[in-house]
Parts: sequence; C-alpha cells; structure tokens
Amino acid sequence: MTHTYVLDTNVLLHDPHSIDRFGRNHVVIPIWVIEEVDRFKRDVSEIGRNAREVSRELDKLRQSGPLSGGVPLPSGGRLSVVIDKVEKNLPPSIREGSADNFIISVALYYKKRGENVIFVTKDTNLRIKADALGIPAEDYETDKVQIDELYAGWRTLNLPKKLLDGLFAHKPVPCPEDCQPNELFLLVDEANPSHTALGRRHAIDSRLRRAFESARQ
Repeated sequence: MTHTYVLDTNVLLHDPHSIDRFGRNHVVIPIWVIEEVDRFKRDVSEIGRNAREVSRELDKLRQSGPLSGGVPLPSGGRLSVVIDKVEKNLPPSIREGSADNFIISVALYYKKRGENVIFVTKDTNLRIKADALGIPAEDYETDKVQIDELYAGWRTLNLPKKLLDGLFAHKPVPCPEDCQPNELFLLVDEANPSHTALGRRHAIDSRLRRAFESARQ
C-alpha cells in the first residue's frame, strides 16, 4: 500500500536527507515549509547548515522536472512541492493564517481525497492537532537507534584449530569478504572455544593477522 507523507519543516531541518527515508511512497512538502526553511539558511548553526543542504537537494531534484508535478526520488518514491492543494473547509478554531495550519491543511486535503496520508512532524502539539482532525501523525524517528543494533567494534569468527595455530606462527588467515581495513575479530577455535586470539585485518595484504602484529613480518 502506497502512502502519502506530508512533511513538516522541523523534519527537514532535523535531517536534510529525510525525503529519501520514505521508500517507494509519495513525499509531499507544502510550499510554506520551503518558506520556513529559507528563513534559516543564513543561520550559522547546524539548523542553518541543514537548511542550506535541503535547498541544494531540492534544487538537484528540480533538474528532473517541475517539483509541483512530482519528481522521482532515488528511493523509488516521488516528491511533490505543493502550493494549491489545500483543504479550505477547516474548523473555525484552526482557520488562523499560521504556517502550521496551512501545512496541516495540505495533509487534510490528501486525506479527504482518499489517500493514505501520514503527517510527519517532530512537534508534539501539531501531532495532537492533526489527530483531532483525523489525520494520522507520526514523529520522525530515524535518528533513534536501538542499542542491540549497534556495531560493537569487533566480530567473532570461528576457525579450524589448524588456522588458529598458524596465526600464532605468524601465518595470516583469509579475511571474510565483507571485512573492512583494520577491523577487529575475536578468533575462536571451532573445537575448543577457550582457544582464542584477537585478529585484525591489515590494510597492506587484506588478510587477518594477530592484532598489533605487523603485516611485514
């Protein structure tokens, strides 16, 4: 099922590459978001740097065609910058001319036309307001990392006893295909788990040697 993600300004300022994080879906940026991003471009903070990066990324995408008509994204999705797709029949309590309400009105426009809309914002109050209008709303959470998904800095590699013994005799061991230069491995004897060594892939010969051992030995 394809979704339409309407992004708030704070999402782009938090992650200038956020438009590529929504897979093969339709990403919508209301024109008021672009205006708000533009106000931060001269800021010397990280927010200012992100605002400038957002502008550069959108300008690159513009080479594929008018953003108002939708352009393809590297993720396989589509991006649109919209100015006229606004729901005008808003409740009286939110008809004030704030940028936030205009942005929400874009999400409501797509929802009323039967699309699977999700409004994405890091603003808690805006998520509450969207919920009151029946618009599904989510925080932008790609920056949250699960501790058990982090790379520990080394990997375990089981080896035959012959190879592990050879390592102690300064004989290098073939490295797994996906290992990186200087990556560390806990090398474990397949037959005797208490027989171990610490190995490192050396950049010179791309093979595993005992950690801190020179590849020229």
